[in-house]
Amino acid sequence: MGKSTLIGAAVAAVIVIGVILYAAVGNGGKGTGTPNAIGALNATTSAAPQNQTSGQKSEPAACASQNLTPEQCTSYCNSNPAACESNGSGGQSVQGNSTGNYTVGQPKNSTGGLRDYSLPACGSSKTYFSTTPISENNFTAFAPLGWMSPGGHVIPVNHGAFYLRVASQQSQDNFTTANVSVLSPGNVTVFEIVGQQYLGSGQPSDYAIYFSPCANVTFYFGHVQVLAPELANNYTAPFANCMNTTANTAQLRVCQKQMSVKLHTGELIGYIGGHPTGGGGGVAAMDLGVYDYLNPALGFANQSRYDIDELHAACPIDYFTASAQSYLYAHIGIANISGTAQPACGTNMRDIAGSAQGNWFSKGTPVPYINEGLLMSLSPFVLSPNLDVFSVGSTAGVPGLAGVTYYFTPAGSGNVNTAFSGVAANGQIHCYSALNDSYDVSQYSQVSGRILLQLVNSSAVRIEYQNTNGCGSGPWSFTQNSAELYR
Repeated sequence: MGKSTLIGAAVAAVIVIGVILYAAVGNGGKGTGTPNAIGALNATTSAAPQNQTSGQKSEPAACASQNLTPEQCTSYCNSNPAACESNGSGGQSVQGNSTGNYTVGQPKNSTGGLRDYSLPACGSSKTYFSTTPISENNFTAFAPLGWMSPGGHVIPVNHGAFYLRVASQQSQDNFTTANVSVLSPGNVTVFEIVGQQYLGSGQPSDYAIYFSPCANVTFYFGHVQVLAPELANNYTAPFANCMNTTANTAQLRVCQKQMSVKLHTGELIGYIGGHPTGGGGGVAAMDLGVYDYLNPALGFANQSRYDIDELHAACPIDYFTASAQSYLYAHIGIANISGTAQPACGTNMRDIAGSAQGNWFSKGTPVPYINEGLLMSLSPFVLSPNLDVFSVGSTAGVPGLAGVTYYFTPAGSGNVNTAFSGVAANGQIHCYSALNDSYDVSQYSQVSGRILLQLVNSSAVRIEYQNTNGCGSGPWSFTQNSAELYR
């Protein structure tokens, strides 16, 4: 799901960006384990709320009614965010931009790109960045687009990620990454921050920061944990939108703020890392994504299923100088697993028309989709050409099929463990067994049972989990426990 200024999608933009990110790297992609902890929005602000219309300090009505000083107002809003964010009728207040360049809920102009924000045109060159946002000695790998970890990322993910250097390791699933600076990779304008706070928890903050070097191209960082002072001074109440929500069992508050902060190459954006992953709020990686609205829309089998951002996701490496590109491509991988698949930077678009490969949607999934739990992806593993993956949403609707990943090595021929790209709409049923729960051979366990798959037609697949080990030679039959999913 791409970035949107609608608050419901803003929640998805931060939560789905990687609540399960640690599980994907610390558990070999099993889709289980300790989620990222993402918290405390209120520890970084020291200025009175910023009025986006005039650029001057202003105070919410709740402060004015109590005759609070700016310092008292800041303290009050940090302790009572809902009071500072709601309008007089109890709804959410929406802060605008006096130039008319930004309207909440309408982030794009008529050509599908960003509203101008007084940004220059992009020009013919797409080399915007000259330095990596995290120093080369502080990250160990750059994850390509397309990896999957059900819970947060059922379908191939549309962003890359910098895997942070591990400072100390207590166990396979519990380690602490280095606390590192995040720098601006080029001359950019930060135009929005979406942050989340774990309610009742002292765990660190988590921010998604959206920025652009020029009109019609949006980049974002995910999982920045401390904002630089200039951004913190702009990320203050009143917010454009806020809401409370739940991720797994954690109670979250997500708040969104528009701004216009210009940063030069190498200027501080914030900090990430330094917290243990085993329940201590640590994250393993920082996301970097790009939506390039100047590119043609990606060729998904049914483009109406996706928002405009998903349709224009691109490889962020390709916007760096040649020397930075070379270093990043040389470090493609997930945690300690290097990539050998092509394209090296991956892709979030894996659909192949006329085959079972790609993304599938449960009946009744909203268009465009919001909740990845309703989805399933039948796609190649992003790091290896020799693995395919069933990536299953927790509410995809196939009885007995848990919301995790199932890896297998495609066979060269026949109807057992057939590569998804080779499953055609010819009436044949295919059987999959010897499934593993991880791409990491040092960690995986074999999953019991088997999965039957049939491409019904170009727009539908039938899938069933059966609690029978092995496939034999067939033929196989579906029962009443099978389910159809759709393009």
